[in-house]
Amino acid sequence: KELTAYYQPKVLLSSGDIVGWEALVRWQKPSGTMVYPNDFIPLAEESGLVAPMSMQVLEHSLTVIKKMINDGYSDISVSVNLSARQMEYGDIVKDIQSAIDRFNVQPGALKLEVTETALMKDLDKSLTKLKALRDIGIEISMDDFGTGFSSLDYLISLPISILKIDKSFIQIMSTNERAKAIVESVIGLSQKIGVQVVSEGIETPQEMEFLRDLKCDYGQGYYFSRPVPAEIAIEMVRNQSCEV
Repeated sequence: KELTAYYQPKVLLSSGDIVGWEALVRWQKPSGTMVYPNDFIPLAEESGLVAPMSMQVLEHSLTVIKKMINDGYSDISVSVNLSARQMEYGDIVKDIQSAIDRFNVQPGALKLEVTETALMKDLDKSLTKLKALRDIGIEISMDDFGTGFSSLDYLISLPISILKIDKSFIQIMSTNERAKAIVESVIGLSQKIGVQVVSEGIETPQEMEFLRDLKCDYGQGYYFSRPVPAEIAIEMVRNQSCEV
């Protein structure tokens, strides 16, 4: 029971309000030492332990979102990452429905993030599971869009309602015209097809202003806040402490 989740706020760029959180797994040893995902996720994937680990993070997130909702913040949501192994094996739809029912949380309070790597293991099976999750009221987000072999066909065939622009584009767009053009194009295309956009990795006021001018919907990054423990996340919602 050394695994926990930290939460990074998702901010509505037009107002600066915190509207959601992304849950990020952490391993805190009894000594207090923090082990970060890059140091243990690959082994968890290889061993198959990533599936129960991900469900533990999801349940932790439902506990946190329940507290926020009970405080009167009914529009707040938490995003949780789905692993490739969860998509490939087991009944992820049944597991998530059971967790939502157990915590008595509306499905709309939970968002699920999936990467191309998870999808490409078995695209047909992934499509079936994602549609089933969408049908029970959960929004699906394509994470790290543009870093793999992103196909525009995903935007047609998959029940995706949110695109997350990878931080690698955001952090070089001020000096790289191609990266800037890609960010502009993804936001413009998303607006035309009715898909919301989250820009990850925002670290400067200039990046934030540029994205806000493009009418990007949401932002995440150190400019607003690093990932924080659950109790701090709850206080941040109460105080709306992210400043834009």
